Amino acid sequence: LKRGKDRIAHRLYRLHRARLAGGRRLAGRGTYDAWMLFVERAHQLLAAGGGLGLVLPGAFHGSEGAAGVRRLLVDQMRLRCCYSFEN
Repeated sequence: LKRGKDRIAHRLYRLHRARLAGGRRLAGRGTYDAWMLFVERAHQLLAAGGGLGLVLPGAFHGSEGAAGVRRLLVDQMRLRCCYSFEN
């Protein structure tokens, strides 16, 4: 059952397979953080000119595997503000 879910995620989402310069793979190593898939799907469903508010885990800032999501929010969407809270 897990393999089937991974195949579906692999077809629907591409940010979890992000790469940095030099082709080094960051994520998509067989496990998916649900929040990254959620952000990408929200972007896919958002109407042109629409607005979106998200509360994301701290991994958004610090995880190397979240580079694709950060790129999406900065390069393809208009990120207005980003707050970070520490425990």
